[in-house]
Amino acid sequence: MLETQGISLILTKKCNASCRHCGFNSGPGSSETMTEEEAKYYIGSARNLVSLKMVSFTGGEPFLYYPLVYEAMSFARALGLTSEIVSNSFWAFQLCRSPW
Repeated sequence: MLETQGISLILTKKCNASCRHCGFNSGPGSSETMTEEEAKYYIGSARNLVSLKMVSFTGGEPFLYYPLVYEAMSFARALGLTSEIVSNSFWAFQLCRSPW
């Protein structure tokens, strides 16, 4: 039997882009955003139910809510999980290494 090892968490549907190919119907006009408490609840619940190893944070554009991304990733890390972020990289001016 296959085990679930990762989940994707849609932190927000708000995005600074309006990509026609977006599968989440995200865009600048969307305001749907998860709270820090909700993110921690979903991560913790999934961690308790399955053999979770990784959390993918996505959206919309997660980095529009950097404090939320930081807290959610820190929480996942404290649970021993690895994580990744799916971003359009609007904020990037050069390549850099993450502290995570």
